Amino acid sequence: MKSGAADACKCEPAVTVTLMKLFARYKAAPEKLLEELLDTPRMRGHLSTIGMKL
Repeated sequence: MKSGAADACKCEPAVTVTLMKLFARYKAAPEKLLEELLDTPRMRGHLSTIGMKL
């Protein structure tokens, strides 16, 4: 999943949010894994550019 996190950070932040929502909605990844992915400093910084605080 580390490569997935790196790829998600290459996308626009809004695209990353959309992907995470789709993964959660369709249970494409365990909720715990998504939480861990979103809780990384890199991802928090990436999403903070659109005003999202995690």
